Amino acid sequence: MAAPIGNRNAAKAKRWETALTKALARYSDDRVKAGEALDKIAEVVVRQAIKGDRDSIVEIANRIDGKPLQPVEMDATVRNTDVSSEPLTQDEWVATYGRPAAN
Repeated sequence: MAAPIGNRNAAKAKRWETALTKALARYSDDRVKAGEALDKIAEVVVRQAIKGDRDSIVEIANRIDGKPLQPVEMDATVRNTDVSSEPLTQDEWVATYGRPAAN
């Protein structure tokens, strides 16, 4: 289902992504050169995964293989109806659909 018209959540997410990208590019200290912050973070995640950290392992798997599909359960009733060029009477409509037709 698509977001309603006027929904700005995607734009906010893009702004956050842009801000993070800029901050990662600018960041530097005595151990990290400017532009290398993301590489250093990735190295830490890999190091933690190798040590057995479950969250790091899951993050790497999700980024490389993609997140697993989530099962969706549905319960629906499907009715087959015949199409006719003649409109139903009010009584036929109620007998078929159980409530009066909207006018």
